[in-house]
Amino acid sequence: ELTVATASCEGTVNGVYRLSPSAEPDYGSMAAALDEMGLFQGAGARTGYNLEAGASRAEALVMFLRVLGLEDEALAYEGSCPFTDVPASHWAQRYVAYAQSKGLTAGTGPNRFSPDEAITCQQYGTFLLRALNYREGTDFHYDSALADLVSLGLFSGAETDSLSAGRFRRYQMVYISYRALFGADQESGRLLMNRL
Repeated sequence: ELTVATASCEGTVNGVYRLSPSAEPDYGSMAAALDEMGLFQGAGARTGYNLEAGASRAEALVMFLRVLGLEDEALAYEGSCPFTDVPASHWAQRYVAYAQSKGLTAGTGPNRFSPDEAITCQQYGTFLLRALNYREGTDFHYDSALADLVSLGLFSGAETDSLSAGRFRRYQMVYISYRALFGADQESGRLLMNRL
């Protein structure tokens, strides 16, 4: 008998086995769907998506820009980056500089973005709210972003509790991003998926 005790599992079972349905989200299928759309890249389906690993702020920002359909614009951006901890040699420098120039990120402090630090659920939830054109300071506040996700009807309280428990991992980023595609843009009323 095989028992899986993690939120995501990528494995092969040989021999006789019995499967039973689960009420838990299928993070692997969500990752594969996002991969097929070109939104979630990395290790890939053949070698695994590394869903149990933590997500850095730079990785999360890139995912956020892909969900918005802005990756090509970010890669073409030639403006300067105001964050001293994201030098030109950093792989995500153009993404970070572009996002800051568009008001999509303010960083973590004066002249800092902290690209290689782990992102939190609150930070990624804030990205999601911005992606759906909720106005920061009016529709939501950074300090209450998780509660605002619930009050705005985007997630349930149980979901935000689960997503924010412990270290924020790649499978949680996949879940939020996948669900975001079915959220309505507050300016146009169109689903975010339709903007891609």
